[in-house]
Amino acid sequence: MNYAVFFAWIFAFYMRLQHSGKVCSGDYLGDSESREGYLIEQGRFLKYAMICILSVFTVAVAFVLCKIIRTPVAKPQETEL
Repeated sequence: MNYAVFFAWIFAFYMRLQHSGKVCSGDYLGDSESREGYLIEQGRFLKYAMICILSVFTVAVAFVLCKIIRTPVAKPQETEL
């Protein structure tokens, strides 16, 4: 994956969390209001993609930290003179 795609996802996540992104995704719509003109499915996709990616990242960081904590520190061997 190149940097352009990575930054495009970051930008999409950022825009989805802004007020305008929430409005366009229909987060503030009531049950009886018309859904025409809103990007509800695309907003839902970005929301779930963001949750999945952040969950995987959190689990990966937790595993790395557990590995660092559980790795024993090697003591230098003493040599007799």
